[in-house]
Amino acid sequence: AKRLREALRLPLILFSQSFWANRGLQTKMGLLVATGLIALVGIFGLLGLAAARETTDRALQERVLLAQLTARHVDYVLGNVQGLLQSTAGQPAIALANPDPSARRDALRDAFGKSGQTLRHILLTDANGRVVAAEPPLPADLSLSQAVSPVLQGASFSTASVDLFLLGPTVIVAVPVRDPAGQLTGVLAACLNLTWPEMQEFLQSVTLGQTGYLEIVDSGGLILLSTQSDRLLTKADHGDSLVAMIRAGQGKVATCHRCHESTQGTEKWPEVMAFAPLKRAPWGVVVRQAEEEAFASSTQLQGRVVLLGVIAVIGAMVLVWLTTRSVIAPVQDLTAAA
Repeated sequence: AKRLREALRLPLILFSQSFWANRGLQTKMGLLVATGLIALVGIFGLLGLAAARETTDRALQERVLLAQLTARHVDYVLGNVQGLLQSTAGQPAIALANPDPSARRDALRDAFGKSGQTLRHILLTDANGRVVAAEPPLPADLSLSQAVSPVLQGASFSTASVDLFLLGPTVIVAVPVRDPAGQLTGVLAACLNLTWPEMQEFLQSVTLGQTGYLEIVDSGGLILLSTQSDRLLTKADHGDSLVAMIRAGQGKVATCHRCHESTQGTEKWPEVMAFAPLKRAPWGVVVRQAEEEAFASSTQLQGRVVLLGVIAVIGAMVLVWLTTRSVIAPVQDLTAAA
């Protein structure tokens, strides 16, 4: 290989020298200017593409931040509900095994009034999960043993998404009720109002363009809250991936797709998905938006960089041609006269 390079070195040098020597002045000037201009445009193009990548990364981080802020807000609401339930569960009218029924109703009614519109019901169960009191009252006996089983087994706070008789799909949050001796006497649970105005106003204040939407998904892949009302309490697509991320408890941003039914059949729309887990419940916040809209600024920037580069090269070549013509034409006339 070394001998081959040495053998080809001299012919290449001679060819390049003869090629350059046989070119005209206009061609030489054009090649020199074009080479420098292309190098300059290439440098600016790389800078423009780097700026476009930064814009893309910034768009992704904005959606991650939005998911994290929403998760913190929901954690704050759940913390308030937990505090309200724990303070109510510690009252003698609730904690005693055989309290005054009227005092117990008053305690539940007072707690329900303090919740505003956050709760649909406050339920008190016995140690087996059977409802013994409710505010507002329920017309039939109800068992929450499955929904509050973590609390019955020793947890200090639990959440569950269940389909209850008379109540339908419901999110249950629960805390233990203990007597003065520390023995578990029951569970104080609350049914969250998934359409309470405070949360709906917060969700509607989220601006994600024309195709963006935000959802809160539980550990079973059920959509508990959504900015798209038709998706409320339905199974989320990519549910297995979301459940895995909820169990991992780590935020993530990635690309995915959403299936859309059309006259041509099922179409897949590329989307950007940002995920943030909650701390107080095995839930996660998902922010999704069409990839085309999410990266619109980056795409426009890349297109402008390419367009300006092409225009600059064409304009410079035309300018070089006009300039060299104005210089070379008199020289050629002088040569011919001489």
